[in-house]
Amino acid sequence: KFDLLTYLVKGANESLFYVPMITEPQPKEYDPKYLTYEVGAKNEILLQFLKSRFEQTAKSEIEEIKNYFHQKEIGFTCFSSNGRVDAYFKDEIRDFYFEKALAQCDLLEKKTLIYFDPDIGSDVGIIRRFRSKRDMYLKGVDVLNIKKQIKSSDYVGYFQHLGNTNYPINKRVADLKNFFGKWVQIAGYSRIQASIVLVFNNEVEYEDKREKIKRYFKQYESLEHASKFVFQ
Repeated sequence: KFDLLTYLVKGANESLFYVPMITEPQPKEYDPKYLTYEVGAKNEILLQFLKSRFEQTAKSEIEEIKNYFHQKEIGFTCFSSNGRVDAYFKDEIRDFYFEKALAQCDLLEKKTLIYFDPDIGSDVGIIRRFRSKRDMYLKGVDVLNIKKQIKSSDYVGYFQHLGNTNYPINKRVADLKNFFGKWVQIAGYSRIQASIVLVFNNEVEYEDKREKIKRYFKQYESLEHASKFVFQ
């Protein structure tokens, strides 16, 4: 996700506004397939950052993310709640959290990608599971509220896990377009069940990013698992 975000904003005179949505840590078993670092492996600075996160040698995730984007010379702003960028996100503070995020968006001058990073993704199309894991989700209405109030040239993105095999991509895209409007794209890598959803305010930005994402995936078309790229 960070490599694709870099590709979208780098050289386009755009900045990145990052909304972490960090939840309280849970015990994890790391799957070795994540160690392949296939997509994004050409980005050496990012590669070292990812390894430090996977091996849990980095001290502060947010500081590491901030340092990465600054090394890439990308304008990076991290949303802070109560003055802290690493405060845990909880569903009960959702309204307050996103009201503050919107207020900070209003201060951004450059063309900006506002990127949300929930643990799982949005609740669009998957309301049933949302009921038991609310802290890990971004609500579709949260995205709509931000989208309606940012500049027309700005756009919104968020992480989306693709783990539900009973929810095919074409049905997911149909649900996203029905909820957000026709200028929606999803780009990801189903081998690790990870994707980014992008929501735009106009067709010009939609088409511009569509062409960029095509060029991004073309860099990696020689990969063994290139058939698992997701882009609609």
